[in-house]
Amino acid sequence: MKKRVGGSRLGEIYSTPSFELRSPACSSSAGRSIPNNLWLGRLKDIPFVSRARSLRGKLLFYGAIVTLLATPAIALLESYLFGALTWQAFLTKLPPLLLLDAILIAPLWIFLHRSILRPLEWLIAANRLVAGGDPSGRCLPEEVIPDHELGEAIRWRDAMLSRLEELQAQVEAARREEEEAATHLAHSLLSAVTFEEIGALAFPVLRERLAPDGLSLLVVDPSESILELVAAEGWSKEYIGRLQLPLSPHDSSGPARALHKRTPVVEDHTTPSSPLAVPEPVRSAGVQMCVNLPMVSGERCTGVIVLDYLAPRPIGEEELRFASLVSGVVAVAVERALEHRRNRLLFERVPVGLYRSTPEGKLLDVNDAMVRLLGYPDRESLIQTNAVQLYVNPEDRRRWRQLMDREGVVADFEVQWRRYDGGIVWVQETARTIRDASGRPVYYEGSVEDITPRKRFEAEITYLASHDPLTGAFNRRRFQEELQHRIAQARRAGKGGALLFLDLDNFKEVNDRLGHRAGDDLLRAVVQSIQRNLRETDVLGRLGGDEFGILLFPIDTRQALSVAERVLQTIREHEVLLAGRLVRLSCSCGISLFPDHGTTVDEVLSAADSSLYMAKERGGDRVVIYAPDETCTWRRKGVETGW
Repeated sequence: MKKRVGGSRLGEIYSTPSFELRSPACSSSAGRSIPNNLWLGRLKDIPFVSRARSLRGKLLFYGAIVTLLATPAIALLESYLFGALTWQAFLTKLPPLLLLDAILIAPLWIFLHRSILRPLEWLIAANRLVAGGDPSGRCLPEEVIPDHELGEAIRWRDAMLSRLEELQAQVEAARREEEEAATHLAHSLLSAVTFEEIGALAFPVLRERLAPDGLSLLVVDPSESILELVAAEGWSKEYIGRLQLPLSPHDSSGPARALHKRTPVVEDHTTPSSPLAVPEPVRSAGVQMCVNLPMVSGERCTGVIVLDYLAPRPIGEEELRFASLVSGVVAVAVERALEHRRNRLLFERVPVGLYRSTPEGKLLDVNDAMVRLLGYPDRESLIQTNAVQLYVNPEDRRRWRQLMDREGVVADFEVQWRRYDGGIVWVQETARTIRDASGRPVYYEGSVEDITPRKRFEAEITYLASHDPLTGAFNRRRFQEELQHRIAQARRAGKGGALLFLDLDNFKEVNDRLGHRAGDDLLRAVVQSIQRNLRETDVLGRLGGDEFGILLFPIDTRQALSVAERVLQTIREHEVLLAGRLVRLSCSCGISLFPDHGTTVDEVLSAADSSLYMAKERGGDRVVIYAPDETCTWRRKGVETGW
């Protein structure tokens, strides 16, 4: 079952007005349109009237009261007008009048029941279904919708519910587009080594969704005291490299505050009481609002992305979340670019690691840069070390020797070396063979460059491409790849596997009341709890906002049920404080077996989705196993039954 989670399509979705639908049963004004006359107020004090809570009961009661009072009055008036004011005349007139009242009131009651009371009852029941998450209450049958104003109100309600479903679908599609855009940007930034390249790749992604009038990329200088403008769009190129903002004090500017707080900061320059200073180029350009996005890589702040607007505009929370995601991806690329710039300056001012060694690995000479790279206390201690011992993997040394013997040169040979303290660094080695007059190798000479930051960056990008950045579990794409691999294994080995599709029941309430940060913390805690109940060979993935998948192989039905029950029990142990009371988290689980329920990824996922939907239909907090004949076995807190 796809759970619809809030998302952000910047533009039309954020500008769409929200609708608040109220159930007629919950309206505080229902049934209060009768004038509050003195005699009516006294009638309300009668116990029988106070018990008539429904609209039908009140109509019956007040109709009976009016009939009993009006009929004798009419009989008395007629007797008086015709001069026959006697009890015999009054009693003679009363029965025909009562019969006439019954004849006249019966069609009126039928009309009220069919045109007002019955549609209202259907509407109340449908609203209760919608409030409980049942989509069957979205539309009322046409045969119960009257043709007057009440019918128009019901049709308007049905149209609004349909519109809300469309908006939720658009929001979900927008969230997927944002995740794909961030993943694509992460892959594109793998080849970026300069700030100009980073800006050229990142700015279009932010411009498409947040529509700023200008963008700026500021990075922390080596002294970590100022922010320097290194790339911009919508600004004159003359400011690049010249515009500098101090990092201290923290409230000296919006970028400085954002970097200090490590959270986005929105500046409204139209507010005269704002304590943040506005740089003169920004003020003179007419910028009225800035969104400052800090770039944090690990524990280090590398810079700020600034979005400039010539007119104030509202920035939603979902827009800030997406912009923060982009700034986090860009932060890793900026860290790599900063490292690249530092290495380039180091290469220009100080020689890189240089060495000479014999074919047997004896070091003949090294320079100070290589001593520092490998962390040796001095040059002599490094020379006493055999070069073969520097290689973490002896096979890499053999491959290097084979290339040197065959080609005579090695260029950009990436390998892991071991430092003096036992740590491992990635180096890029370039060397050539020096031969004597007879062609025999005498020694090698080469240079090495530390590429550990680049390797770490590539590992982080590779990790982000296959993992959920919030929880560390596999993302949907990687999870589907693992599912396809497990299905193929099951078919080859003749064994079975299981897909557990999990959905948190009351997670949206946590997000709405406590905020997305508390929701994110709870999701991370839930993932850690689930992982403690899985084997090393099991696969956990985050498939949506609060949807997770677990792959179990090899496994049978009984074992899959046991794992699912353990996971649900673990989730029940999580408690959150809502409205002053502790609320336990619960989860629904749908199980599909492969290859029994499908031999493709889509078939297995669809079967698990169907069983999860049935678990939700049964009230949640249970496990349902898919059955091809549309009959599922479900389990509620260890009790197995049929559905």
